[in-house]
Order: sequence, then structure tokens, then C-alpha cells
Amino acid sequence: MEARRKTESEMTFIEKHRRKQIIDTAIEIIARDGYHQATLASVAKEAGFSKGVIFYYFKNKNELTEQINDILLEELKEYTRNYIKTEASETDHLKTYVKAYLDFIRNNLKKFGILVELGINLNQKRTDRIFSSLVYLDCRKSLSIIMDRDEKHRNLDEKTVNALVVVIQSMLDGLGIQYLSDSKSVDLDECRQVIYSMIDSTLPPA
Repeated sequence: MEARRKTESEMTFIEKHRRKQIIDTAIEIIARDGYHQATLASVAKEAGFSKGVIFYYFKNKNELTEQINDILLEELKEYTRNYIKTEASETDHLKTYVKAYLDFIRNNLKKFGILVELGINLNQKRTDRIFSSLVYLDCRKSLSIIMDRDEKHRNLDEKTVNALVVVIQSMLDGLGIQYLSDSKSVDLDECRQVIYSMIDSTLPPA
């Protein structure tokens, strides 16, 4: 029987530091060389640990990369939440979310690229396709909550809200992928203004 791994709250300071070092090393390898090159052996070698140390914290590559994905997704969500708290007016939470998301992409392009690569590769390993669906359900839920904060959006019917959050999130992620491949040709500020115009033309005035 496999021994139970410690939760983060049960780890010592040194154990937490080693675990973070492993995760940070794996992130660097994925960003530099790609998902498939980030083996447990390559992570161990670059971090200066034995493979046994890696297995102490992660049972396999999938567990390691899924935790990296969770960490980066939470970082993205925290970035947008904090941005909205400090920048949003009472009627423009949705536009502020759009700006925050695109700013995260611009300022954290390496991390966004890792999220894209993990989303593709981890989902290929799941026969039920639940990995990517859960990610997008979470994004759409967040967007729906944000829209509900704006008084002018509260009277929209559920079907319209669902369609709008799907379209907006698709545009943001699509822009991010294009910016990854050709940042010089994709003006995120101009694209943001186009999305703003679409929001203004679609939603009723306050």
C-alpha cells in the first residue's frame, strides 16, 4: 500500500521549500523545453535532487503537472480578483475583468503559455475529457459572478449571460494563444477596445 503523503500544512519548512523548488524547476523546464521534456528525471537532475526525493512529494509526472496547473490557475484568478477590487467601478466589473485577464497574459506570458500547454497535454491523458471542461466551467462561473455585480447586467436572462461569458472567455483565451505565437502582431490594447465595443453594443445601458 502506498504511504500517505503529507499535506502542505503537515510539512516542515524545509519540506515546503523543497516541494516549491521542485515545482519551480518543473515550471522552468516546461517553459524552456516543453511539457514532454519535463520528466521526473529531468526535474530531479536540474533541481539537484535524487528521483527518490521527487517521489516523496509527487507520485508521478501527472500529479506534479496537475498541481502546477492548479497553482498557475489560482494565480491568474487571484490576479483578476485583486485587479477588480482596486480598479473596477460599480458598473464596469466585466470590462475590468477583460483588462485584468489581458494584462495577466502580457505580464505573465510564460505562465500563460504553460497553462495552455498543460491544458492540452493533461486533457489528452484524461479519457473523460473532464480536465478542460472543469477549467472552463470555473472561468464561466467567475465571469457570471462578475457580471452579476454590475447593476446593468442583472436583468439579463440566463441564456444571454451564458452565451456572453462563453464568447468573452473564448476571445480572451484565443487572444492569449495568438499573442503567445506572435506578440508583435497582436495589439492587446486595441483588441481590448474591440471587446469593450462588443460589450457596449450587446448589453443594455445602465
